Amino acid sequence: MDPLMATALVLLAAAPADKSVELARDGKARATLVVAEEAIAAEKTAATELAAYLKKVTGAEFTIQGRPGPGTNILLGRSREVERRLPRLDWRALGSDGIVIRTVGDDLVLSGGRPRGTLYAVYTFLQDVVGCRWYASDAEEVIPNQPTLVVPRQEVVYRPPFDYRHHYTAALTDPRFCVKLRQNGREFMEAIPEAYGGDVRFGSAHTLLRQFLKADDHFQAHPEWYAYDKEKKERTPKAVCLTEPGAHAQVTQEVLAYLKRHPDTRILSVSCDDTNAACQCERCVTVRQREGSESGPLLMLVNAVAERVEKEHPDVLISTLAYWHTDRPPATLKPRRNVLIHLGVLDRNHKHAIPDVPHFSRYLKRWGELTPHVYIWDYDAHFGNFIQPHPNHTVLAKSLRFYRDQKVSGVFVQGSWGETGEFMHLRAWLSAQLMWNPDQDERALMTEFLNGYYGAAGPHLLAYLDLISNAVNRQPTTWLGVYDGETSHWLTLEDLNAATRLFEKAEAAVAGNDTLTYRVRRARFGIDTVWVQRYRELRRTARAEGRTFLGPEDPYAALERIAANEFKTDTFREWGPFSEYVARLRTSLPPREGSTPPECDRLKPYEWEDLQETALVVSPNRDHGSVVDDPAASNGKALKLVGGGQELEARLELPAHLEGRWRVYVVARAQPKGEQPAGIALGIYNPRELCRLIGEFSPAEAGHYRTFDLGVRRLTPGAKIWVQPSGAGSFGEVEATWIDRVFLIAAE
Repeated sequence: MDPLMATALVLLAAAPADKSVELARDGKARATLVVAEEAIAAEKTAATELAAYLKKVTGAEFTIQGRPGPGTNILLGRSREVERRLPRLDWRALGSDGIVIRTVGDDLVLSGGRPRGTLYAVYTFLQDVVGCRWYASDAEEVIPNQPTLVVPRQEVVYRPPFDYRHHYTAALTDPRFCVKLRQNGREFMEAIPEAYGGDVRFGSAHTLLRQFLKADDHFQAHPEWYAYDKEKKERTPKAVCLTEPGAHAQVTQEVLAYLKRHPDTRILSVSCDDTNAACQCERCVTVRQREGSESGPLLMLVNAVAERVEKEHPDVLISTLAYWHTDRPPATLKPRRNVLIHLGVLDRNHKHAIPDVPHFSRYLKRWGELTPHVYIWDYDAHFGNFIQPHPNHTVLAKSLRFYRDQKVSGVFVQGSWGETGEFMHLRAWLSAQLMWNPDQDERALMTEFLNGYYGAAGPHLLAYLDLISNAVNRQPTTWLGVYDGETSHWLTLEDLNAATRLFEKAEAAVAGNDTLTYRVRRARFGIDTVWVQRYRELRRTARAEGRTFLGPEDPYAALERIAANEFKTDTFREWGPFSEYVARLRTSLPPREGSTPPECDRLKPYEWEDLQETALVVSPNRDHGSVVDDPAASNGKALKLVGGGQELEARLELPAHLEGRWRVYVVARAQPKGEQPAGIALGIYNPRELCRLIGEFSPAEAGHYRTFDLGVRRLTPGAKIWVQPSGAGSFGEVEATWIDRVFLIAAE
């Protein structure tokens, strides 16, 4: 038996170890699959799935029939025959997803609650007893080769602690694959077909303004339904007045109309928008102060809706989000018995599990005292950058055990999207296994997945995950957020060097296997982007401290490899396309379009910076300057200033990421208006004037650029490198001035 069996299932009673059931011998079926004709669709699917996988395992053809026959039978579903053989089983206690895997005489029963229990019993049996594995939708199934299949005696009845289980991530978009992982939630995603048990939904989120009280429909006629802004002394459509009876009535009407259109609905969300905006009218403020939370006004509205809904739809729950400014439970109000509280645990240090977050553990316990209907909305991704390292991989298991102990009935985990979400497939599989049974050993599960999905690279990737987990926990107070897009406060140069070595070992371990190499490179993508995003900072640290630097030798080439999008990533953050991320990286490492200056011929790419004409601005009148084609310029374009005068200048303000000691060069030329030479002035302010040079161009020299050396300077963010026409009164008038580029050579 697979070691997962000991933790994944509850054994009801000890049984003789020798009462095994032979299902196949030498590639020939020794058992018949039995599913009653009156079985529901999902139970019939369970039979066909079991037959298909047993054939893959044993090579045998398994017959499916409606009644038991002679010899060994595998009885599927909740038929009269199964109920007769299990007379003491409490079927109601199984709920919709509970499973039964029982040996009865010479037969095996695979059954469970309706509609999904039997199907889950089959997949649990295949995973934990037979040894099949479904690690990811983009990976081949793991199917053992066992022409002879003998199953030890089974005495298993199990109901998962969470009736709703959903990891929302791009790794689980395939609904049929989710069924194999026993995920039944599909909010915001493609539905699971009824033939595969259907799904459970919590009725969306942030519905008040988006669905039930749209400002476009009602604000003009009923501004009193919306929030009062005390500062502006007016109503605003940015939030709802949660204590306004008219708003209660309108939302109730909209909810009842929705339920009439969608009679199969079992949970419907009536919840605030994704903002902390709140009404400041006297009535709302009074309730908020009495209850100590915005959840007080919210519950007034939700309870009013739920009271009316219960009369017409007694089986429907009205859910609401306890999230952001409504997460704290109220002091005196209680949710009605048909209200479900969906607690969002966003505002916290995400390196900690919920029992180690005092305010959320306290809130959850209190909500559990107020209502038996509590769901959790948890988070396991970095929503500011799905790609970057985010070391919270070991947090969810402890949180799920806490949720189970607090009688939480549903868990929604919001994960990452895009093809390069950080260890997205590991997170999805691990989360699904733990939602089914939180008591499993999360490290053993992680080890199994990494070895199964990445092959021989698995141990090195586990070492990498340990490395970044240790890094973020090096200082107890280090904050792991989910929107800042930063790693510099916890991930050091030494960590990145060590991570790079581990990924090199991982790639070497799977060399020759294109599929596994691709997966390892994709897993490495987050570290690759950190090297580029923090390139100058890390280079400076290595130089200043005499440390090894294992980042790319050419950051520009590394950025172009990222931009090539080998892994076909469509998004890198919530509602942010991957192209936006590439553009961000290019603000500090823009493509080098011009020829290399002679001064930089022997330098490494990271030892000099090229700031072309688009980096300069014209002052005070922008109409006196424009980017023009210029074959003499390094990239075929230049910034052209027309005319002269002491006020006209082109200047470059140093970006923050280029702070440091540089030798500064400006490449420019000028065209005299007459026969007298034209002059230009160049200099640096930082913040006072550091230097000034005067350049002279005769009519014969006007078509040739000259490189001006402004010396070695320590530049701080905002330092101004400027160019002005004329420069001094001894020169003639200037027809035009062209600035090709500014380039910097590192002097540290």
